[in-house]
Amino acid sequence: MCSSNANPPVHRYTWFKSSRAITSWRGSEQSYTIKDIKPSDSGEYYCEAVNGIGSGWSPHIPIKVQYPPKSTSVSVSPSGEIVEGGSVTLTCSGNANPPVQRYTWFKNSRAITSWRGSEQSYTIKDIKPSDSGEYY
Repeated sequence: MCSSNANPPVHRYTWFKSSRAITSWRGSEQSYTIKDIKPSDSGEYYCEAVNGIGSGWSPHIPIKVQYPPKSTSVSVSPSGEIVEGGSVTLTCSGNANPPVQRYTWFKNSRAITSWRGSEQSYTIKDIKPSDSGEYY
């Protein structure tokens, strides 16, 4: 809610997110509600109150939307053919707030890293035919 001790009373409130107006000049309200919050709603919010004499600005309020990992993917390095005796590193990435705290790697539907020792990257050294499989 945007409020001001103005005389004459405020006749227009405008809400801003990261320096961009998010309410129209004609439909200004003292309160601004975000429904169905999404990660893109994160940012700094503030308002401007205007009366017949001038305007005043509120302090900036940071909003940080928390959400589980999204767009999780795995990259392989080096890419291309993987040969016996070589090594390969798999890296898991995903966008999350707060940041991901734990990764668990699977091979053919079985966990291959411990809960405590899980890392974002998993390296297979001295590759053998038995290392073939589906990793995620």
